[in-house]
Amino acid sequence: MSIMRILLPESSTPKRVYLFFFGLIITLTLLSGMQQLLWRQWRIGAASVSTIGLVTALDCPNHGHVDYSFAADRQNYSARQFFVDGIDCRSLKIGQRIAVVYERAAPDNNLALYPIEGEGNRARSAFLTGLAFMSAFILIGPLFLSALWSVVSRLTAKIR
Repeated sequence: MSIMRILLPESSTPKRVYLFFFGLIITLTLLSGMQQLLWRQWRIGAASVSTIGLVTALDCPNHGHVDYSFAADRQNYSARQFFVDGIDCRSLKIGQRIAVVYERAAPDNNLALYPIEGEGNRARSAFLTGLAFMSAFILIGPLFLSALWSVVSRLTAKIR
């Protein structure tokens, strides 16, 4: 007997199936660390400062890692991100100028963005977009998985 059959017997109601997948997705979201990225973006968006940075190294085959440096408060900072928001890693060149948005009180908390000239609070926009996608994933994902579970359960019941 499989673990899924123990957790969700064939007689499970749609509500129970949805709640099971809702709990599973909440757990996976917490384990993924997505909330840390959103918290970082929130902090930057709340008190953001923009500056210009330079790409110092590229590691596109390794999930698009981009190293960059920038100056803030007469001090140089280096950072690494999985991607630069707004441009593909393969389109970047070492020495290319990018926009960097950082938290006023903590320049180590920063985001790299492209193009350089942007309007509005781009860190806040990134936060709201991430929050919308995470919310949709948490709320709509279980609906899809529970519907898929119902279809598979019916098909396997007909086979037996």
